[in-house]
Amino acid sequence: MDRLVRSGAPLLVEVPMVAAEVVRQMAQLAQLGWGAKRIARELGVARNTVRRDLRGARAEVQEHLRRGGSTRQREPRY
Repeated sequence: MDRLVRSGAPLLVEVPMVAAEVVRQMAQLAQLGWGAKRIARELGVARNTVRRDLRGARAEVQEHLRRGGSTRQREPRY
């Protein structure tokens, strides 16, 4: 259950993180043209989780490219 945390003014809600492997699978399925609803059903996560994580992944790629990064794929560092 989500806990509410008082940190001064705004009220923050803890959001559980989805494993990096699941996010990678989401991105692969999205590249195949799958919609958020179908991806969510397949991976057993909420549709809004899929939408949020894909939006975040896109933003990270755009920021990387803006800084002059490459789109070449490489092995992930764990």
